[in-house]
Amino acid sequence: RQAQGGEQSRTAARPDLSGIWTRTGRGANENFGKEAPPLQPSAKAIYDENRLGLAPAASGLDEMDPTIYCMPHGIPRILASNAPFEIIQNPGQVLMLFEAHQMQRRIYLDGRRLPENYPATYLGFSTGRYDGDTLVVETTGLSDLTWLDTSGTPHSDALRVTERIRHKDPKTLEIAFRFDD
Repeated sequence: RQAQGGEQSRTAARPDLSGIWTRTGRGANENFGKEAPPLQPSAKAIYDENRLGLAPAASGLDEMDPTIYCMPHGIPRILASNAPFEIIQNPGQVLMLFEAHQMQRRIYLDGRRLPENYPATYLGFSTGRYDGDTLVVETTGLSDLTWLDTSGTPHSDALRVTERIRHKDPKTLEIAFRFDD
């Protein structure tokens, strides 16, 4: 996934990711390709059921998609929406302000650990650290009411998402995801 923003300065220790970003290129439903991602049998059954409610249906609506009913996108899907988001960096945290659903996400950089049994929320609980020119973010405590993509890929509330956020070039932000569920 890539996003376009303004000119960004960066240093090797702490890249400046601040700016307003919008998605370009591939969206969340295109990341897995045309084949279903590898899933456990129970998740595959949910995925198959979700796919039955997706367009093209007579109504033209993706009737199983939680966002059709005004549910928030969740992580990682909110980062792949067409709505812009802003990154604000502070010494102890990175803030992401999303136009979609007017949501905000805090990524704590103060060395705290991910909490055990954090109550599930749409954006979960995130901690981060810098690895050279990349911000590495770990997120847990994600609600299983969201989908990973627009294809209906489910996840459990045990999902752990690792993001690697870096500049691909001065105007392009690249975010790579790893899912452990």
